[in-house]
Amino acid sequence: MGKALGPFGSFLLAIVRVIFGLIIFTFGMVILIVPLAFLGLYTEMLSNNDWSGMFEGFPINTIAELLPVWLAIALSIIVFIPSIVLVLLGISVLIKRNLIDGRFGLVIFGIWIMCILAGAFQAPKIIGQFKSEGSFTVDQTMDTPEGILVLTADRSGIDEGELGLVKLQLKGNEKNEMIVSQKFISKGANNKDAIENASKVSYELALTDSVLVFDKSLSFPDSTKFRMQRLDQTLFIPQNKAFVIDRKLLSIIKYSFGQDGYKSRDVNNRNYWVFNENGLLCLNCINDHKQSSADSLSRAIYKDSYFMEK
Repeated sequence: MGKALGPFGSFLLAIVRVIFGLIIFTFGMVILIVPLAFLGLYTEMLSNNDWSGMFEGFPINTIAELLPVWLAIALSIIVFIPSIVLVLLGISVLIKRNLIDGRFGLVIFGIWIMCILAGAFQAPKIIGQFKSEGSFTVDQTMDTPEGILVLTADRSGIDEGELGLVKLQLKGNEKNEMIVSQKFISKGANNKDAIENASKVSYELALTDSVLVFDKSLSFPDSTKFRMQRLDQTLFIPQNKAFVIDRKLLSIIKYSFGQDGYKSRDVNNRNYWVFNENGLLCLNCINDHKQSSADSLSRAIYKDSYFMEK
């Protein structure tokens, strides 16, 4: 074809060939990095104890349990072989010489198929550990502090609220009781196994004076397996009990503001809140939209408080 198009045509074909070869080569090299990086990270996480401190609250040993070394290698090879083939094809296009002969291609194809079969063999076992869901509920009645209740969070590890593993909903309580209802949920091979997995995690919750501190993640003892454990909890606050919400708690608070017309940006250390028969109310927000008789009564209770001063 190059001769038919003349010297200029041959030059254009050479440019197209080089560009095409470079694209294939580059694409193959990019894919090649993935399995190598995966194996490096996998080995580092299993051998370096510093990762346990970085992912405080998450059982690192679960990685080896769900993804044994042989399976990690097999999965890496599944990606590694196509990337090597692409790299060799790119080089072949550039140098106009086939670097993959039939015997070599047959061998790597056989290895690739074996790795796929190994992954397919293990996949049902892994999926089977997560096929059922179970839960149990724990209710705690806490002393209602005399002063302003402060809701805050304390966690130096992973913020599991952002992952949806720890949730907190705020609700009002007609009774003069402050109750925390905690629903621990987990996956398992069956319902009984799921409930057992849920019961093995722990969660820190502490009331000191008028400060209620929520943890932002679950704690996993050394022998606990990760089975997508999560915690849905509801804090019932007595009606017309004033409280402050620390912004550090926002990542785990769910379904608590929108239905009453508030947004997360309304939460700060200057705004004070109560629940009444109409739901959540900000006592001292500027130009607050809630002005019902129940809201006026709630504000009247705290009209002489320091935070109501304009």
